[in-house]
Amino acid sequence: MYQKNKSLIIALAVFLSALFPSIASAQNGGYQSAYDKEGKAYNSKTNPRPQKSNTNYAPKSNASYNYGSSENIFTFGYKIGGMGLPGLNNAVAAYNADRAWLSPQMPKFGLLKGWEASWQFRGGKWGFEVVMSKISEKNEAKGIEPSTSKMGYRRAQVSMGGVGMGVLRSIYDRGHITILPALDFEAYWFSGASYYSTTESYKGVTTKNDVSKIMLANTLSLNVRLYLTNWLGINLKPYVQIAWGKENLQGIVPYNTAITAQDDRPMNAGASASLIIALGRSD
Repeated sequence: MYQKNKSLIIALAVFLSALFPSIASAQNGGYQSAYDKEGKAYNSKTNPRPQKSNTNYAPKSNASYNYGSSENIFTFGYKIGGMGLPGLNNAVAAYNADRAWLSPQMPKFGLLKGWEASWQFRGGKWGFEVVMSKISEKNEAKGIEPSTSKMGYRRAQVSMGGVGMGVLRSIYDRGHITILPALDFEAYWFSGASYYSTTESYKGVTTKNDVSKIMLANTLSLNVRLYLTNWLGINLKPYVQIAWGKENLQGIVPYNTAITAQDDRPMNAGASASLIIALGRSD
């Protein structure tokens, strides 16, 4: 009877281990059968228990997740742009030539300075941005008017400012450096005017020779972010802005009407340097 019961217990153990292999091979303190599938008792020397790898936990990955989180980047800083305005500068040259008594004469236009602010969002390698900026240049001339023997002052200025939206893509994101080219579509207001005054303070003068035009443009830029901490850094951005159209800007400065009118395309290239505040940036 004992041998019969023993055989029955072994057969039952083999059946259960085959039906529930997860129970038979349970780890970390779980039940493990003392017999193999053939009913032989496990023995450390003659019949060792097979070892199975732990598949309950996936191995840790060494992959980088620099692009895995959403970033909100806010920037604000200084912007400078070199602009070719040959039509306007022809007018400046004619103005100076007709007034040899100016001291100093009016400088040519070409270097605009101002500010730039942006919001950039990136949820992966791709993102988008909204950029606002304004740059301007102001030049002056003065001298004693021969007809009145009084000092006269002339100021002329041009400015451009507006908003742009576009896409950006990360091409390098390691450690404290991120590089993102961007392409924006922009709508901005280009304006120019001149003022004449008998006092250096220009008090009470009215604007003359206004030029105002809404223009469209595309800007190609390269954002180079240098992070001091995980959320604070500096954004250096060289750029090229290409305007869609042209405008006659010579009327900003009074000039000799004998010169040929020449339209200007307000294109500029330069750079900006901005402070970064980053929210949601991964380590």
